[in-house]
Amino acid sequence: LITERYKNVKVLYEENEINEINDKYFILFHEKAIETIALPKVNMKKNTTLYPTEVYYCASLAGKKDNIYGERENWYNVKTDLVRVKCDQIKDKIINGDLKNDLIIFCHKFVEKSNNSYYQFDTEQYSQLSNTTLEKISISLTDENNNYLDVSRGISTFAKLKFKKMNFSEFFNLRICSDVLNNDFTVTLPQPYYLDSGWKVALTSINYPSTILPLPYESRLRTISGAKIGSAITWLTLENKSIDLASLLELSNQYMKTNILGLFIMKKHKEFGVEKNKITLKLEKDTFFMISEHLAELLGFPFEEIEDGVDNGQQEIVRKNKFIIFVNKSAVVKEFNFKNNASIENIKPEYLMLYTNIIESCIVGDEYVKLLKIVPLHKTQEENYKIEEFRHLEYHPLESTLIREISIQIRTHSGELINFPKTKKVFLNLLFTR
Repeated sequence: LITERYKNVKVLYEENEINEINDKYFILFHEKAIETIALPKVNMKKNTTLYPTEVYYCASLAGKKDNIYGERENWYNVKTDLVRVKCDQIKDKIINGDLKNDLIIFCHKFVEKSNNSYYQFDTEQYSQLSNTTLEKISISLTDENNNYLDVSRGISTFAKLKFKKMNFSEFFNLRICSDVLNNDFTVTLPQPYYLDSGWKVALTSINYPSTILPLPYESRLRTISGAKIGSAITWLTLENKSIDLASLLELSNQYMKTNILGLFIMKKHKEFGVEKNKITLKLEKDTFFMISEHLAELLGFPFEEIEDGVDNGQQEIVRKNKFIIFVNKSAVVKEFNFKNNASIENIKPEYLMLYTNIIESCIVGDEYVKLLKIVPLHKTQEENYKIEEFRHLEYHPLESTLIREISIQIRTHSGELINFPKTKKVFLNLLFTR
């Protein structure tokens, strides 16, 4: 056991359960260590027996267990992803179902080997004062979990505030953040808002994770399947985690070999001096194999060239219900050469599409949808979070003058739910005005 002073990580030996082959060990992570390393809690059990006032999460070390992967590339020297600036002298704002005194929330890239950090906001956000008489101003800086920032002592923190006379009866802000799901969530307001038909709403800023997992969010779109023609189908659902192209092919080929379906082969070539990969699927005789359009695109298969829903029983490639089916009815192994380059980046979105239930539908393409905002995505991933502050606001009329709850969906350009890491939150600021 690690000493009492440094009790963030513990190893506990369970004496009353001894495996004949392996002694059974557990590793216990303090809840703060879980946040630091960004470990998922899915396969861990909460443990409060060691210290009644502390919370640990328990993971087994014995037997054939899956590896537990943290969602940070570097967990040492961890800096906070988000900074919350709080002020005791402003009226509480609605943040999800609670009232809180957040002045602003932002994400910041802390410079390594620097004694200080500077941030300037692109847009101004105003909060209503709680009293017309100001005797003092109290400012606090916390992370996304409301823990005070661990900053160096002896160095002053400066915050420049701008005061402005405004009529707050004409507008108000609502700040909401995701809870369990960060791509599809609903927030119940602490009290209903009764507004008239003159009110409208706009998204003024969004803080979102810079990391997007490479595979589709929906589990069915991460599933591959196949069988000998006339036999029972077998399935493999790929785990929703960070993965490279070689590992994806290795997992797929393990499934293919186990079920005697065939094999994926990756061949390297160069285009304009840059190394690229192309995939060939070797399918065994009297066999079919099914893969989602998203995984097929990732592997370089041009599924758009296949007409959707056409199946007369003679085609070797069928596209149906967002899946591609490869069929080999011959008596020999058949090769399917994928025309496009394979890359784990192929299906990463170019922008985010934010939908909400509280606005009237607008025309997008050839249909009516409740699209709040289209947010471009940046390729760089220098920070764990990105912030977008919009200078040109898009106002939408409200569908109803009574607002009890607000639902948000974040989708990709292809219409699928965005695949953010589960432990990351999304923050949005909505401006209501008339």
